[in-house]
Amino acid sequence: MALRYVLSSLLALLLLAQSGFSQSSDDVFGVISKFSGDLYTLGEWNGGSEAEWTQLEQSSADKLKLALAGMDQDADLLNAKGRTPLHQASALGFGHLVEVMLQDDRLLALLDTQDQDGLTAFEHALLAMKENLLACHPRAENPFVLVPYYVTLPYYEVRQPYTKVQALLQSAGAKAGSETAKEVWAARCTQDDEDARAQVSDAVNLYATLKEISQNERDAALLAELEKQADLYRELIQTLSGASRPSAEEVKLFIDQLYRDKGFEPPDE
Repeated sequence: MALRYVLSSLLALLLLAQSGFSQSSDDVFGVISKFSGDLYTLGEWNGGSEAEWTQLEQSSADKLKLALAGMDQDADLLNAKGRTPLHQASALGFGHLVEVMLQDDRLLALLDTQDQDGLTAFEHALLAMKENLLACHPRAENPFVLVPYYVTLPYYEVRQPYTKVQALLQSAGAKAGSETAKEVWAARCTQDDEDARAQVSDAVNLYATLKEISQNERDAALLAELEKQADLYRELIQTLSGASRPSAEEVKLFIDQLYRDKGFEPPDE
């Protein structure tokens, strides 16, 4: 229990550090960071639900409105990575915050600003790294990357916030190109499957393509884990003798159900 608490605390701090800024939670960047941390904490606690996500979103949207109202006219709207609040919220898929930001003329004027990687807010929303991490890094092992990804993934799968962000930005007049996003993805990602890279390079809808690749990577990882579980079960029953050992039919039924419980068709044997 103590170890889990320490790990959770470290991960929460990491979420703040990864945001690339150190402002307090009552400024614009801080509101984004606070929602990110709250979303992780909720996911780590119980997975989150529609009602709980809605409550968090409404609370952070209200805080953002207050932060914008109190923001100096000459406030610095770039963080250490050259990102505006629109970049940051779009990259994280926080559509409810993007919606509020687009009502502020100061942020609207920065709609197509490029960050240090040459990416606009819209291009960050296409890459959707909080949802499509595995398309980029299919063999990531760092727990400080993987744990937040899986803990918050239900929010992204259920709410589909990146499609909302893309629609909001386009409605506001954002340029809808994806070539720079493709170039950055190709240069930064460790994905070594040539077919996957070709799909990204040729993608008409970059977000949908990355989402499909990421889902395929998750399915492959889960199937590999199911195979390990099935092999372990087969090994364990070999240690049993006599009437306590399941029949071949019972073994097959058990393994078939193992796969079906995870949404896969059982393997042919």
